[in-house]
Amino acid sequence: MTARFSELVCEHASSSSRLDLVDRDHGDGDIQQRTIFPIVACDGNGMPLAADVMQRALRTPFQAGIAGVPDRVFHVGQPVAVGNHSAVRVCLGAPAIAGVGERTRAGQGFDAAFAPLAADVADLFAKWSYVASLPFQPG
Repeated sequence: MTARFSELVCEHASSSSRLDLVDRDHGDGDIQQRTIFPIVACDGNGMPLAADVMQRALRTPFQAGIAGVPDRVFHVGQPVAVGNHSAVRVCLGAPAIAGVGERTRAGQGFDAAFAPLAADVADLFAKWSYVASLPFQPG
C-alpha cells in the first residue's frame, strides 16, 4: 500500500509545474516505503510560496463551481522547513490505511479497495495546483 501511495504522490507532484516534491527520486527504494512527502508549492515564476498559506487554503472549503477543482477540505501535514523554504506534507495516515483494509476485508480486491484513496490523492493535487496558481506572496 505504501508503494502505491508513494507512486501516486510522486506522479501527481511531478505532473504539476507549481509543485516541487522534496527528495523526488522515486527510483530510490526508500521512497517507495515512505508515508510522508514534503512538497514545496511555487508560483508561475518558480518562486516558493508560503506553506502555511497553502495548508490553510487546502483546509478551506471552496465555493462549488470551479471547474475541475474539488471544493472539499483536505487535511495535510503541518508546514516544515526545507532549507530556506517551507513545505506542506502529504501523509498516508492510519484512517486511510484502515479504509483500504476494511474494503479489502469486505471482499474488494486491492485495486478496488485502494481506488477511493487514489481518488482523494488526485482531488488533493487538483485543488493544490489550483491554489498554487492563485496570487499569493512568496514564502
